[in-house]
Amino acid sequence: MRLDHATAMRDQLRRCVAGVMRAAQLGELPLFAWTLGLPQDGLLGLLNDLFPEIGELEPVAPARYAALTRAAPRDLGELARWLFAQRSPHVALRDAHALACTVAAASFGNRHLWADLDLPDRESLDALLEFHFPPLVARKPATVRWKRFLFAELGGSRGDPGLLPPGCVACDEFSACRATPSPPSHHERVLAVQQKL
Repeated sequence: MRLDHATAMRDQLRRCVAGVMRAAQLGELPLFAWTLGLPQDGLLGLLNDLFPEIGELEPVAPARYAALTRAAPRDLGELARWLFAQRSPHVALRDAHALACTVAAASFGNRHLWADLDLPDRESLDALLEFHFPPLVARKPATVRWKRFLFAELGGSRGDPGLLPPGCVACDEFSACRATPSPPSHHERVLAVQQKL
């Protein structure tokens, strides 16, 4: 892995985390997205890791933070865990976890995923996801938008293949965007059999 490419991907990760938190504060994403689906100590640790230049952060009042996390749908945590399981072995675990949580939180917005992550375009999103979660990029059909694909894959993994992201049916590209969960790869089938043994 080239160091300059890894550095650029970490900069994109930082941009996404800041963008999602800002969008939640501005009402462009649900307010629960500000937490990235993490407990407060996990969020503060993530922010201290990605943004050491801002120093020690003051926690939100526990009751206020608890209200934010209670508002989060169950799919937020499930999507983050599912994404994290798709990570590249070449990416630092903390960065894969941070991006999985950030993508999951942004997936509850009403814009395309690249916009909800504060990225300039779809190509930037593809590059970021290919670096962190290459199995996803390999399985995603070119005509399907990322949010719809992610929710279809999550739904398929738990027996709910019709799962759609919030706002999906209102999208102007809804009728052209069709997602069906990918069948498990040979490697995924072997792992599933090994886990049952």
